[in-house]
Parts: sequence; structure tokens; C-alpha cells
Amino acid sequence: MIPYHTLRRRWLRACFFGGLLLSCGEAPRDNPLDPLAPDFNNRGQLLVYTQTYYSPNQPLPGVSLLLKPDNLVQLSNAEGLFRFRDLAADTYVVVASKPNFVADSQTVVVQPQRTSEIFLQLDAKPLFSRVSVRSEKISAFIPIEGEALQLVAEADLQDGDGLDDILEVKLFSASFGLLQTLQRQSASNTFAAVVSEDHLTTGSLYDLIGDRLWLEATDRAGALSISDPAFLIRIIEPIPLPSTPSGLIETDSRPRFQWENLTLPFDYRYRINLLTFDFSFLVPVPFRQIDDIPSDSLSFVYDSNLSNGAYLWTLSIVDRFGNSSRSREAVFLVR
Repeated sequence: MIPYHTLRRRWLRACFFGGLLLSCGEAPRDNPLDPLAPDFNNRGQLLVYTQTYYSPNQPLPGVSLLLKPDNLVQLSNAEGLFRFRDLAADTYVVVASKPNFVADSQTVVVQPQRTSEIFLQLDAKPLFSRVSVRSEKISAFIPIEGEALQLVAEADLQDGDGLDDILEVKLFSASFGLLQTLQRQSASNTFAAVVSEDHLTTGSLYDLIGDRLWLEATDRAGALSISDPAFLIRIIEPIPLPSTPSGLIETDSRPRFQWENLTLPFDYRYRINLLTFDFSFLVPVPFRQIDDIPSDSLSFVYDSNLSNGAYLWTLSIVDRFGNSSRSREAVFLVR
């Protein structure tokens, strides 16, 4: 049996602690980080940086930022950033877009009373600033006598990430598919390709007249740009005929170039190409090109003094679309 004084001591202790619990109640919640606190702030911020695609990434201003699912749209500032304020803690998707760039997107979690950060990099697309296709009919006897017909495609391109970002430029035909890959011309922004008559194993260059042609440019990141359609308008059949100087005739330093009369049913101009010539190497070197000679002209007097030596000249018909037909070379001497 438990002694009386022990039971009494236990009863008093139980009463003391029971009363203490009844008098305390629930502890107050005044921590703003406590979700159950009355002044808990369930809002956060999101800082978005917009940058160029390649390292070192540079700030990219003026980027449209779409915040989903709230569908808020803002623009990055001159430093390539924007801060979304007072966002409910949640998961968001930010889509970054800018004309002539490939869009980028990222998913981010905004936490209460914190600032989240994301970086979006946009790849600049290759852009076509000029596209041309033209036919060239060429008559020659140097280095090989004969005639050639070819299609020339040219394009000027820009790329916000630099021209070295352009991986390839290709020429396509609606009838024949891929025709040729264009090559960059030296350090310029011009790309060009020549499609010869024998390149079309199942057709002729005449089949390309009126056919829809276009170019496709791809950069290293895989961005693809497609040019507007281009069309080959005509192939010029007549070949102009230079008359003098030719046949190694000797002239003074300001020769008069003359040719046979032509009448064609479309607008055109003449072009003279002058080349220097070394009989030891038989490789003509371009010297000067004279454009926009009126179609009713039958001669052109050279407007400066030529040095003594051997020269070649050719005469071309050129229409307003750039299609041309070129004569054989005529050789003369200046003494």
C-alpha cells in the first residue's frame, strides 16, 4: 500500500501541472515566415536576364517576356533584365521572344519572400537582305572555245551573332529540290553559287524559267531562315558581236570599242569587261568593268589612258533582272 503522504504529493503535483496547461493556451504566431502567422507574406519576385546566345553572353534589350499562367507581358530594359514583383509563390513559365531571334523559355519556382533569377539566351537568326538569281550565257575561246549556260544565285545575309555563325546556305527549286550550296565570298556578307547546265541531270536550265526558287540559311545552333521566292525570268539567246579592236590590232591608249547592232524585244544595257593579258601565262586578269552603256549605242570610247600591253575585252547584253549574254574575247594591243 502507498503511504498517504506519497499519494498526497502526487495529487498536488498533478493539479499544479494541469492548471498550468489550462492557463497557457496556444503560443502566439508572429513569425512572418510562418505560413500560419496572420501577417505571413506569400509573395515573391522574379528577376529575368535576357542575353545573346553565345559566350560571352551580352545583355539583349527589348525582349518580350511572357509570364505564364498569369499572361503578363513585359520588355527587358537596356541592361537586358526585368523584375516581376509581387508574384504569388507558384511555378511559372517565362517565354522570351524578339523579332529575328529564336524564342527561349524556362520554368521557374517563385518562393515566398525571395527573389528568383533566370537567364534566357536568344539565338539570332540569319537574315536575307538581298536575293538574286540570274542566267549567264557565255561565249569564249580562252581558255577553251565554246559556249556555257549557267544559273548564278547570290544572297546578302546578316546575323546578329556574326556572319561566322551562318553554317550553310542552300538553293532550292520547286521542281528539282536542292540545286546547290552557296559559298561565302571572301570576307563579305555575300554568298553565291553557280548551277551549270550539266548539273541538272534530269532537266535543263530552261526548265527553271518561272520555277519557284528559294534559299535556306542555317546557323550553328540550328536556326533556319527561308528567303522570299525568287524567279529566273529569262535566258538571253543572242550573243553580242564585238567588231573592233580585235585580232591583235594595235590601238592608241584610248581605243574605241565597237560592236554589231542588235535589236531585242526587252529593255537591256551593254557592259564592257576589260582584262589584261599575258601571252606567257594565257590567264586574263580583270582590269575594269563598264556598265550601263545604252542599248542604242554601237561604240564606246575609253575614257582614260591605257598602258602599253595586250588586252582582252568582252561585250555583254544585260537586262534589268541581271540576266546576261556575253561575247567571245577580242584581243588587241596598246602601243
